[in-house]
Amino acid sequence: MDRHSSPGGAYPFFPTTLWGLQLNVPIFSSGMRYQKVKQSNFALEQVKINQVATEQRLITMAEKSRTETRSAYDNFKTEERTLALATFSNERPSSSTPVVRPF
Repeated sequence: MDRHSSPGGAYPFFPTTLWGLQLNVPIFSSGMRYQKVKQSNFALEQVKINQVATEQRLITMAEKSRTETRSAYDNFKTEERTLALATFSNERPSSSTPVVRPF
């Protein structure tokens, strides 16, 4: 066999059949990473929405408490005036009660 006609070419100790390229590209990891980022962004949006909803609930609760307090205060003042008028009416003689005046 001729040296040039061997399967390895001119140099049999370096066969051409071993030539190649090994490339390690994770096919699925980039898709998984994309999905994790997408899921994290979705979770972040949910947190923001929940924060706004909680803020609005707290504002509504504060307004409701303020309104209830104001209403209770108004009721108290009305009852206070009613009591003052009732007391004043009881102290003053009515028109049907004869008034006795000393000489």
